[in-house]
Amino acid sequence: MILVIGGISEARTLCKRLSETYQVTLSMATEYGAELAADSRYTILCGNKDAEDFRQLLQDGRYKLAIDCSHPFAENVSREIAAACEQTGTPLLRYRRKEVSYPGQHIVRVFSFQEAVEKAKELCGDKKVFLSTGSNHLADFAAAISPEQLVARVLDRPASLEICKANGVPDAQVIAKCGPFSKEENLADFSRYPVGVVVSKDSGAAGGTAEKIEAAEELGISTVLICSPVYEGVSYDSLDAICEQTDKILG
Repeated sequence: MILVIGGISEARTLCKRLSETYQVTLSMATEYGAELAADSRYTILCGNKDAEDFRQLLQDGRYKLAIDCSHPFAENVSREIAAACEQTGTPLLRYRRKEVSYPGQHIVRVFSFQEAVEKAKELCGDKKVFLSTGSNHLADFAAAISPEQLVARVLDRPASLEICKANGVPDAQVIAKCGPFSKEENLADFSRYPVGVVVSKDSGAAGGTAEKIEAAEELGISTVLICSPVYEGVSYDSLDAICEQTDKILG
């Protein structure tokens, strides 16, 4: 059996491919992610897990391989599964999206959410900051920038909407829907408000980052782009490579 730690759309594709040959379990942190990933070809586990949780899953030897296919910004998850694999002697493969070079004259690259907050505050002037980073770090922006200046595009889920409400973002400036979004959708959303800067995570091609930047560039809006953390271990940037390595390990 193989344990896949999900978080991005490629995890579902990988599980479908691997399930043609192996028994596969996909671990998702949220119920929403589990709903999106539901498929009869593999098993789904739902809930946040730390190293001890992963260790308990792996310790009986039922899983012969773990594959980290978590989100590029889910550093904690990657550390936890790596620690659990080391403790249990379970082989671990890591998938990372290919790095993308984005053309544009108004891109400001930063390497942390705190730096993104500072740059957004510096660049927005009297206009609004369009947050396309979800709700997890919304409180950081609301603590430094007036919530009246924030536009938050978040998942249409009660927990996300409650975070917007708790941090004072006006209801009229909350866009609740699920991405990734096309350039045209981004143009429509960015144009609804007097936006001075867009904040985005660099989630790669599958995460719709290029479409956000293209829309912002067309409107002459700056994009504060939060670069994904550097992963120091061995990783693979194609599902073909992951499948090939899986066969080598389990074949």
